[in-house]
Amino acid sequence: MKPIHILLVLMLLSCQTIFGEQSQTVSHPQTTTQVVSNQQETIQQLQAKIEAMEKQQDDMDKAIDRCSEIAIAKSSEVDTKLSHWLSIIAIIAAIIMGVIGMMVTVIGIAVPLVLNKRNEKAMDRMLEDVKQQNKELKKHVTEIEEKIIKEKEAAEKAAKEAEASKLFAEALAEKDPQKAIELYTKVIEIDPDSTDAYNNRGIVKSDMGDKEGALADYNKAIELNPEDADLYNNRGILKSKMKDNDGALLDYNKAIELKPQDAGVYYNRGNLKSKMKDNDGALLDYNKAIELNPQYVDAYINRGNLKSDMGDNDGALLDYNKAIELKPQDAGVYYNRGNLKSKMKDNDGALLDYNKAIELNPQDAGAYNNRGNLKSDMGDNNGALEDYNKAIELNPQDAGAYNNRGNLKSDMGDNNGALEDYNKAIELNPQDAGAYNNRGNLKSKMKDNDGALLDFNKAIELNPQYVDAYNNRGNLKSDMGDNDGALADYNKAIELNPQDAKAYNNRGNLKSDMGDNDGALADYNKAIELNPEDADLYNNRGNLKSKMKDNDGALLDYNKAIELKPQDAGAYYNRGNLKSKMKDNDGALLDYNKAIELNPQDAKAYNNRGCLKTEMKDYEGAMQDINKAIELDPQSAAAYDSRGELKLKLDNDEAALADFNIAIALDSNIAEIYLHRMLCYQKLAEVEKDPEKKKEYLAKAEADKKKFEELDKNDEA
Repeated sequence: MKPIHILLVLMLLSCQTIFGEQSQTVSHPQTTTQVVSNQQETIQQLQAKIEAMEKQQDDMDKAIDRCSEIAIAKSSEVDTKLSHWLSIIAIIAAIIMGVIGMMVTVIGIAVPLVLNKRNEKAMDRMLEDVKQQNKELKKHVTEIEEKIIKEKEAAEKAAKEAEASKLFAEALAEKDPQKAIELYTKVIEIDPDSTDAYNNRGIVKSDMGDKEGALADYNKAIELNPEDADLYNNRGILKSKMKDNDGALLDYNKAIELKPQDAGVYYNRGNLKSKMKDNDGALLDYNKAIELNPQYVDAYINRGNLKSDMGDNDGALLDYNKAIELKPQDAGVYYNRGNLKSKMKDNDGALLDYNKAIELNPQDAGAYNNRGNLKSDMGDNNGALEDYNKAIELNPQDAGAYNNRGNLKSDMGDNNGALEDYNKAIELNPQDAGAYNNRGNLKSKMKDNDGALLDFNKAIELNPQYVDAYNNRGNLKSDMGDNDGALADYNKAIELNPQDAKAYNNRGNLKSDMGDNDGALADYNKAIELNPEDADLYNNRGNLKSKMKDNDGALLDYNKAIELKPQDAGAYYNRGNLKSKMKDNDGALLDYNKAIELNPQDAKAYNNRGCLKTEMKDYEGAMQDINKAIELDPQSAAAYDSRGELKLKLDNDEAALADFNIAIALDSNIAEIYLHRMLCYQKLAEVEKDPEKKKEYLAKAEADKKKFEELDKNDEA
């Protein structure tokens, strides 16, 4: 084999070694520094390959030059040797033939010519071979040069990707969101097609509240990679935050189409459907998420929340239990289960769950707040107050905690403290209709009717669908004598929620006061139909039936009210009044006793028991009860009237007159007090010896009679 052929084969084998290897794929920027290290190693390898190829190219150029030199040298050597041997042969031939002189001349001229001609052809063939081989070498050199250019470009690209990955890793590790955005922006400047950079920058922008900027980034990422399900999922989350529920739903649908085994997308779509009140659809999505990932704690929690909202308390409880089984250190699950148990009236169980939630997360203001609500419902006002205080300490910006503490303080009789809390709640969240409604109730209790009316109006302005606000404003208007306005509010409440038993009850109370007994009865019946476990509804219907002379029906209603709510002092009080009217004095006395036992501060119960004892001729007991009633409520006109009647029976007429006068001074619109004072004046006139004084008593008696008839006529109307 000729040397040039050997060189060519060696060079070709060398080229196959370099280009036959697959260079390491440059990874897209990931989260670890190993990617950057790998890319830097790739660059170094490429640079080494380039240097090797450049040396090979130089060697090949030198080889070509050497091949030309060898060919020329070999050609000269052959020419010399051929000329030498031909000359010898020619001399020998000339001697033999004896024609030396002539033949030498001929051979000296002809032979070299012939030989030179043959040698030239051989040389031409050899040079052609060299040229052909040189041409092939040049072709391979060109290929090598092109490979070198491509490798250099790859090296430059790898260098950029390495820099981009380095910045990407720094962005992921960066705690300052603004700096992270700047780093992702630099990545995009280096690599404008980096889907991950747009996606992650979108996430940071979303977290910072730049929703429009985040949306633009997600849109670009999806434009670059429309088959990436995660991008649609992220954009769906953002659109949900932006209240673009329809857009979010489309994105979640697309994500599921691209990646139907992704439990997280079903979970997110379930959250969205729940927000959109598509409870059945949400339930299906949560079910699918759990089917795909039976360890998905959040899916169990949110499915539990959904089931609770749908009234499936048992199902919700099972889901919360499963979540706790999977993640027993998750404070949030105990918190949610506590809320559910509270709703299910399992107060002890709820308390245990709130305690556990607080044990696991002592900084959870919401857990303290809800435990406060529970303790308030359980009658532990001091414990509730401590929890509300702690919730506010942990989160002084929590308007709800101030609102709840205001409710508690109002129940505890701390009206001024309650007012301060409601004011603070409204200051923190001036769009909270509930806080205005609660403050309205407080102001109504404090007899600030105008202030209460403004608050109820504001609550309704903020939430025109606020049924309770219409109910409460109706109650206020009723108290203010605006019966038509009250009726309009109750009607509106019922229009907004035809299933609201409370609205029917309130309208029934109003109709009863307006003398529309049949209308009132229809409303009470409807309220009881809607909520047959509400003792107050039976109590109110009992009052109406008593007024309508349906004593037996009234008694049944009071009995039912007491059965449902055996600690309700008011129901015993009302049944006592009915039994007294039915002349069941012993039964009435037992009911008054029970009412006072349950509520020792009930002035009316003492007063009515005193009246009953008067009728039963227990005058001493009667006087004690009526005095207690006046002690508890010095503004009670009825109590002074009752004591006046008792004193009149005891022939203490002057003292009786004094009590009647006080009663009328306290309330001049009670007809019976004028009747009683008339009788007192008449009795005084009977025993009076002074004609002028007697005449004066009779005149006053006549005046009281007229006043009684006037008021009594109005009452009948």
